[in-house]
Amino acid sequence: MTTQTWVTVVAHSTDAEFRAWGSELSTKLTTVGLVKTSDTGQINWTTVTRPGVNTAAGYEIWRFDDTLQATAPLVLKIEYGTANSAATPSMWVTVGTGSNGSGTIIGQATARQQVTAPQAVGASSYPSYLCALAGHVGLAWKVGAQSGAAGTGLFAVTRTHDAAGVATADGYMFYYGNSTSSSTLTQCVRTAATAVAYAASDAYSIVPGMPASASAGTDFMVYAHFGVSPGVWINPMLATVNVTTTPPNATFSAAMSGGAAKTMLSVGGLFRPLVTFVGPATSSAYGFAMAWE
Repeated sequence: MTTQTWVTVVAHSTDAEFRAWGSELSTKLTTVGLVKTSDTGQINWTTVTRPGVNTAAGYEIWRFDDTLQATAPLVLKIEYGTANSAATPSMWVTVGTGSNGSGTIIGQATARQQVTAPQAVGASSYPSYLCALAGHVGLAWKVGAQSGAAGTGLFAVTRTHDAAGVATADGYMFYYGNSTSSSTLTQCVRTAATAVAYAASDAYSIVPGMPASASAGTDFMVYAHFGVSPGVWINPMLATVNVTTTPPNATFSAAMSGGAAKTMLSVGGLFRPLVTFVGPATSSAYGFAMAWE
């Protein structure tokens, strides 16, 4: 299966609660098709204990399993732990083109980024969405538990794509929501030929003209995300939507580039880009949609 949805509580007050949410996510990553590497020292969900604040208790290394992996590998290091409150979970994510066999990301890599946790903890349950396709993985974690855009539980990694929407070996685009910005940031990394990591940015989506209405009849606007490597390319796996017409949990079909249309899932306004407006500004709420098929 390439998609997983689960609705569970956000709880992180005990060792058992830490093990529950961490092992839950780990299992889902396997289910959607990512492969855990053989790196030594990876977290043991049976024995690990909840760490102190701003600390990771352990990590897992995951790799893509698409046709490009043999010649253009991509791996993710996910560290599990505690945010700046003892009862709040957190993750740290690093993306690169390899690992050294003992948990260090090597090659053309991003900086380690904290994907801070939902602020609502306790008895309430919240949905999580995970999708992995060839050259892509996207996670929206505990949607609705956030008290604001900062600290969103979102990360995604997408390979570069050509104009036909086919994944290429040129590089990748890494999305992450953290507490340092009110919007989700992304970093583009070129791995082919001369490698380079571009500066992280939250300005990667454009709303041309700012139409007064978010829809026209049954049609509504979907806005592309742009990466650089250094040529500009469209990410066919993620998009910006107006959450008044595509609220959380809504699915729709859209072709973000020259390829076939994909089913997309809106995950709401808390996971938002800093939209660049071409035209007069508006107070309309914009949020993420991600591939969901």
